Amino acid sequence: MARDVDVGLASLQDGAPRHSSARLLTQRAPNERSDLGDLYLVMQGGNDQLCGTFSRTLVSSYFSNTTTNIVNSLLDGMRQAADQVAIDVSQNNRFETLGATVAVIEGDELYIAQLPPSQIFILRNDVLNALPDQSLPETHPHPEFAPDQEIEMFRVKLDEGDVVALASHDLRHELTKREIQGLLQSRLAQQAAHDICALVAQRGGQLCELLVVRVQSDQGTEFPTDPIEELIPSPRLTETPSASLPHGRTRWELPADTQPAKETTYEEPRSRPGTTLGQRLASIPLTAALILLLLPVMTIKAIVRLVSGRKHQSTSSGVTSAEAEINSEDRDPLLYDDWESLRALRETRAGSGPSSQTRTQLETIGTPITEGHDPFLPRPKKSLPGPGVFIFSLSLVLLLGMLLMYTLRGFEPEIDGPDRTSGPDGDAGGPTPTVVLNEESARNIFDEAQDKYRATLDEPEGKNVDGLLLALKNAEILATEALNSAREDVTLREDVNRLLVDIKKREETLTVVVKVTTARLIEKFTNGIGSSAKPLEVRGESIYVLDALESRVVESTPDQENSTTVLRTGDIVGSVTFQQPIALVNRALTMLVIDDDYNLVSLRSAQEPQLLRIVGTRNWRNPVAFDNFNNNLYVLDPGAGDLGTIHKYQVTAAGYEVEPIPYTNEAEGIDLSTAIDFAIDGDVFVLLKDSSVLRFSGGQKVPFEISGLFGEPLQATKIFTEVNTDSLYLVDPTNERIVEIDKTEGSAGAFVRQFKYIGKENFFAGMQSIWIDENETKLVVLGETSVRQFVIPKSAF
Repeated sequence: MARDVDVGLASLQDGAPRHSSARLLTQRAPNERSDLGDLYLVMQGGNDQLCGTFSRTLVSSYFSNTTTNIVNSLLDGMRQAADQVAIDVSQNNRFETLGATVAVIEGDELYIAQLPPSQIFILRNDVLNALPDQSLPETHPHPEFAPDQEIEMFRVKLDEGDVVALASHDLRHELTKREIQGLLQSRLAQQAAHDICALVAQRGGQLCELLVVRVQSDQGTEFPTDPIEELIPSPRLTETPSASLPHGRTRWELPADTQPAKETTYEEPRSRPGTTLGQRLASIPLTAALILLLLPVMTIKAIVRLVSGRKHQSTSSGVTSAEAEINSEDRDPLLYDDWESLRALRETRAGSGPSSQTRTQLETIGTPITEGHDPFLPRPKKSLPGPGVFIFSLSLVLLLGMLLMYTLRGFEPEIDGPDRTSGPDGDAGGPTPTVVLNEESARNIFDEAQDKYRATLDEPEGKNVDGLLLALKNAEILATEALNSAREDVTLREDVNRLLVDIKKREETLTVVVKVTTARLIEKFTNGIGSSAKPLEVRGESIYVLDALESRVVESTPDQENSTTVLRTGDIVGSVTFQQPIALVNRALTMLVIDDDYNLVSLRSAQEPQLLRIVGTRNWRNPVAFDNFNNNLYVLDPGAGDLGTIHKYQVTAAGYEVEPIPYTNEAEGIDLSTAIDFAIDGDVFVLLKDSSVLRFSGGQKVPFEISGLFGEPLQATKIFTEVNTDSLYLVDPTNERIVEIDKTEGSAGAFVRQFKYIGKENFFAGMQSIWIDENETKLVVLGETSVRQFVIPKSAF
């Protein structure tokens, strides 16, 4: 029989309360799985996407488990969720920290699973218990998330009136255990969660996730609306480890008889910084402006006080009139400042026995302070100015002196060198001789640039290309200098511009540049398409594009004016909910779509999407590219093992139901850890991060090296080839080009040519993927916001 519970949730993000959070979840058990109990989850760290992945995987795995053992189901669900988050983290090559606490309530039993960092509190009979006993210090570096870290399991027998609080460990940094206990007592669950987060925000805290569950009694629980006047015991931690649970550390049992014990040492609340380094740097100009405005006022005030000897007006008690109007009875005793009262509690306990230290009046917390050495209350100021006033005065004098110096320097006459304002003998000349001298000098520089350009024309084609490109670069520099010096000489400027065009054409001839222009705009994406492993595939007349921002796959055909969405995140395929798509793979029979849960969906024209079975995805660590050959699936995974690998899947009737095998020969020790893309035409071509290409035939590495490419160094991000092409094509967005490399026997690796875009915008600078049909001279390019088709001439090589 399920317990009647009262549940409350609250969240704090960047110091502001939020009505909802991806890090909080409550899930009632389905009717057919009521024996597994209700599930409550609190997460800490990571981002909203990772937290969503963790919670979805946990709930799906836990309630779909066939076993009725809650401990085994909970451990399996936590492990699968951790594995899925680890895959997401490794795919994005980032450092993440993610902690989680899961509680399951079934009847009178409470099962707890913790993936540190996380925190849980249990309040029973006015005694606060915490798991773990000590939270991480605020300055402790957060450990990187690891899927294999140990999951801690606990089991607790619930009693009526128990209060369970699942929280992020930020709560222990901002509040003391006494405050947490006081706010959990005699409050509805939602009110307690809200008040705790409010107090954390008041203390300067930025983050807090909290879920409170109060176990109701059979007769119901009445909560007073008046301020709490009863005594509360001092908080203490009670721990009774018992027998170990399967795959866990220990079993937590609350004591049946809880007696007051000696109070633990008071913990000073610690507030984490409220601003980042960037925010502090941005505030420097405003601070400087405020100082400039306040310095004269403070200086005049100090001089007046020094001469007149008047004292600062204040109340005789040291409290301002505004503070005197505050009614102590209207304040929440737990939400008002309690530093002095807690300090007084420690002083009175110093000479008391243990029995006098167990209880204190809750109403004394927040009592107004009218005497003593409270650091928050104003004090009468001295009649004479302190040393700070003189320091400010001296700073003001120095500042005024610096401003005066800079102002006077602005009126000094500008003296130019003899090469600009003097004649040949060094005497001052008028403006006309200066212009004539600059124009004559510009003409000489132009003649030198033209000579260097003409010298490159006499060199034979294909010889000393690097030297010719260097000479052309020097000629371009001289021509630009002449253009800047020509000023009003229109004829010279026209000559220089024609020379610069000729230099550019000569460079393009030497580096075999082929200019292409848009033949057809296939599809436009106003907001962009985001980034994914393989976002473009062409199948017959259909062009498929993976739109990562809209989480969908679209199909464009020539006979349709608008594209069609054929699959999107959230669609139910078979018995699986399709997640974020990451890659498209074209195979002989159908088009494959892979999502970030590594589900495979087959798309066939005029048919519903079909889910294919694939095994062995648990061994994928950081897959960056996918391709197909003879209906076999290849997965490039540089994160697998120490050197990376290529997983090869043999096709079966229902998909890929046989465990993959490594494509490369592991005995050769080939390093694929820096691989970023690959393409297959029977041989496998792997593109590395340094833009070099490895070639494999039958799993064995064969020699292949790019040669003959001059000019800008290659910075490739994608590679393309197919069975029917004679070349490799490397996408280089940095240099706004597509580089063609020969792959035929006898000239493999030789540079052929490079394609550059003609147009106002730098379309090739945002290339995501390409597809080429050499026989049809068709080039399809997916940019940041559109898909375009180009016509490329057949190679003459």
